[in-house]
Amino acid sequence: MPSTFGKLQSPDTAIPPGQHVAVTGANGCMGSHICDQLLSLGYRVRGVVRDAERSRWLDDYFSEKHGHGQFELVQVSDMAAEGACDDAVAGAHGVIHVAANTSLDINPDTVIPQMIATALGVAKSAANSPSCVRFVYTSSSSAVAEPDPGVVRTVTADTFNEQVVADAYSENLPGGIVGGHTVYAAGKTRAEQAIWKWYSETAPSFTLNVVIPSPCFGQVLYPEKQGYSAANRVLKMLWDGNSSDDVVGALQARELNPEKALE
Repeated sequence: MPSTFGKLQSPDTAIPPGQHVAVTGANGCMGSHICDQLLSLGYRVRGVVRDAERSRWLDDYFSEKHGHGQFELVQVSDMAAEGACDDAVAGAHGVIHVAANTSLDINPDTVIPQMIATALGVAKSAANSPSCVRFVYTSSSSAVAEPDPGVVRTVTADTFNEQVVADAYSENLPGGIVGGHTVYAAGKTRAEQAIWKWYSETAPSFTLNVVIPSPCFGQVLYPEKQGYSAANRVLKMLWDGNSSDDVVGALQARELNPEKALE
């Protein structure tokens, strides 16, 4: 059954409730929650997906929960194509770009250019819409730095994970989830750098904001339709008994050194 959440209190925002916000990747775990929260705040939402037929449940779910006419589903089969999102974001006052290549493909020459082209394509389409005043790009904490226990670092707005890009193109890139995540993180790094460079050079009329979430685990909006996507698939693999290093690098509880906690 779909999960239910209470109504949110509307904060002070640059875009008042009642206006249109377009969200790419609306069918994903993160994107669907963003749509749900925007609708709860009183915004009208246009969900941009690659396959509208497979995502038709979004229309039914949001219409039942938030009322008819508040949510609109739009298909853009290839968001990386030049101008592909022009119609999808036309008239929107805000655009939130969430869609990403989460295939865990270990070929950087396939993943990274596509992620860059998609980010720039959606941003350029938003810039072509005079109504758009805010653009949010969903990057990743992996685009900034990977955890390195015991190492103290200073992170600024100009910090990027160049090491993960080098690792993605390395001959020693591992296969499986580890290698796939490395290439994904490299794609996020290069895509964020590209969108900031484009923004500084073209100065579009909207304000650009970038968020850098860590892996997001948690409740799925509609499990029967969405399954175990994104980071949640790792939890499912662990639940099913997959404890291989390919899933997650973690210590068993009995391997922990209790003396370390007292130092």
